[in-house]
Amino acid sequence: MAGFTTKNNVIGKRGPMTVRVFDNPNERGPQAPVLLIPSIINRAYIFDMPSDNGETLVGALQSAGHSVYVIDWGEPRRLDAGLDLESYSVKLIKVAMDAVQRDSGATKIQLFGYCLGGTFALIAGAYRLPGIASIVALTTPVDFSHAGELNRLTAPEKLSVRDLMTGFPVIPGPMLWTAFQSLDPLGLTKKFRGFLSRCRDKKFVKRFVQLETWLSDSVDMTGKVILDIVEKLYQRNALINGQLRMRGKTIQLEQGSVPVLNLIASKDHLVPAKSSLALKDYWGGPVEDKIFHGGHLGIAVGSKAPENMWSYAAEWLSQTSSKSQERTTCHV
Repeated sequence: MAGFTTKNNVIGKRGPMTVRVFDNPNERGPQAPVLLIPSIINRAYIFDMPSDNGETLVGALQSAGHSVYVIDWGEPRRLDAGLDLESYSVKLIKVAMDAVQRDSGATKIQLFGYCLGGTFALIAGAYRLPGIASIVALTTPVDFSHAGELNRLTAPEKLSVRDLMTGFPVIPGPMLWTAFQSLDPLGLTKKFRGFLSRCRDKKFVKRFVQLETWLSDSVDMTGKVILDIVEKLYQRNALINGQLRMRGKTIQLEQGSVPVLNLIASKDHLVPAKSSLALKDYWGGPVEDKIFHGGHLGIAVGSKAPENMWSYAAEWLSQTSSKSQERTTCHV
């Protein structure tokens, strides 16, 4: 089975979630450690998928002086069926941050979330979990009224998660994968026609197999977290409307004060640019928008990703980490 490229060790666990630290061939630099947060829809090894020359995002961050950690959400079982949006975006991220702090000795951590993982990171920041130095939000939905094709899939008249949960407290990954495929029924045909036209290109074939393996490596999800994501975020747009409550507290994006790098794909059909760009209008701290040419997956692991998104994010994290340390020193 496909998995992480870089050797790693488990340093923390809670329920189905594990927290891993990547082996670092370089000396650990002075920069604040980075905690990678994947979406719960796909596997975490997307962050460690090698480029054509063997580089990975993990390696790029390590070369910039960061210790790199990742949340692996794992496979929920029936015993985990109670995990909801609050569990993932507040409780489990707090557990993961505690594990990183124990392992690294750092008091401040930089969160790097992909897609819904970025949404979880922003919720954690707005909730004001202690120890967050900054956030990188990669193709992250914020204003769910601009959800593009997913608005069709999550419309109340087309999807009743409550009915689905009666039979599946934990919803099988293949079922979710099929639902996503329904957004573009002809997509597979187009995709494999493109593959056949370039099947003699060994680099292309290798990358195609890597991405298709990751895409089809579907993850089971609890019905409760899907219910929260669909009803609260997609249908009610509660994150923007100030109607999202956790632990008796209303999550308001203006309460978030840490710097955010908002990385956006210009041709993203899953998270349209409008959805991500809304963050600057609501977030309480500084937000830097950076738009790259490409789609939802291409910006993260496409052929141009190492020289574009990876290098930009690594540099921003290093600069933000240094500024954070300067402010802490002055404060002391």
